[in-house]
Amino acid sequence: MYKELQFALRAAVGTRTLDELLENKSVIDNVVSEQIKRRVALRFGGRIGRCEDIILPGEMKLILLKWFEAERLRKQRHRRREETCGDAFSA
Repeated sequence: MYKELQFALRAAVGTRTLDELLENKSVIDNVVSEQIKRRVALRFGGRIGRCEDIILPGEMKLILLKWFEAERLRKQRHRRREETCGDAFSA
């Protein structure tokens, strides 16, 4: 079950941009919930009624925080590069 949850979280987070995740925080709950319900039914023959307010384990939180920080830094560098290149051409 834990492995299935990890796959669902990767699908929810890995296919979206940082902005999309920050704008709509419930997207993770929705995607994970649907995938877990489907996988539990297929793999274990069980049924999950509700799945909401997913709380990530500490390790997953750290990984997501590192990814968010890296994405933020990448965007800052990209903006600086655009500003620098734009200044060089306007002179």
